[in-house]
Amino acid sequence: MRCTSPGNVLGHAGSELHALLFSSLRSLDEDFAAKIHALELKPFALGPLLGRSNREGGYLNIEKDSLYSFDLATLEAEMTGFLPRIKIYLTENDIRLGEASFCLEEATQLFKKPRPYFKLMASNEEKEELEVLFKSPACFRRDGKLKLFPLSELLIPGLAKRWAHFSDVPLPEINLDSIMVSKYGLKTSLVKFDRYNLVGFRGYCNYSFTEEACDIDRWSLSVLLKFATFAGVGYKTTMGMGQIRVL
Repeated sequence: MRCTSPGNVLGHAGSELHALLFSSLRSLDEDFAAKIHALELKPFALGPLLGRSNREGGYLNIEKDSLYSFDLATLEAEMTGFLPRIKIYLTENDIRLGEASFCLEEATQLFKKPRPYFKLMASNEEKEELEVLFKSPACFRRDGKLKLFPLSELLIPGLAKRWAHFSDVPLPEINLDSIMVSKYGLKTSLVKFDRYNLVGFRGYCNYSFTEEACDIDRWSLSVLLKFATFAGVGYKTTMGMGQIRVL
């Protein structure tokens, strides 16, 4: 997107991008938008706004004529079917995020065809150690409290729950006691939203296995982390948080 009118955008633009997506869906199919909004597990994940900007007081200062982008991943077939129509809608309408306005110049598909879940299972190998880069602030919510360290018992159950919900191919249950954090470098930061603030962490974390770990645990973790590169991890993945990359 190219900025046509500069201004400030709150946080990482998570609230604004979430609102933009639902505004697009409501214009295309109001019933579908209402159905998606009511779901506990939403079939998409949104990345933060990326591009040239200065951060000041929890806001991004967006510059006129500069280019910006965000990622949208869809996790089931019906939602994926709306992507071409969302692209047309955003091309034909001005895009407003916070105080800034944009026009869409290009929307690129990562895959030419939808990528079935079984292909995520088929393309993974068992590894003794996996390094995860947390690209956007992440946090976990348990028992009403935020958790700011990616222990396996926080990282994996949420991913496994979403996999089981959206995929038509089940994964074996992972023995969480077989996975441990072997190295990490993390830093916390405040993320502003329209009605509240959250603290998240960024950086890297390496996961390795105990001697008692079996091959199926290594394989299952590799598959789930590949899924997480689309779906995100933890809390507020529909608003730009929890974006990862597996190194």
